[in-house]
Amino acid sequence: MDIQDSWQDLVSGIAENYILLIKPFTLLGGALRDGLSQHWLLRKSGQARP
Repeated sequence: MDIQDSWQDLVSGIAENYILLIKPFTLLGGALRDGLSQHWLLRKSGQARP
């Protein structure tokens, strides 16, 4: 195994882990954004307490 092979393994390993890490953060960010926009809409219509 030469340096080129181990470098490719490292890069592909990082890419896979990056995708695994990004997915939950994307879902969390989407949920947070939805919650904030819901709250903002309620405040705008005067239904939520500030």
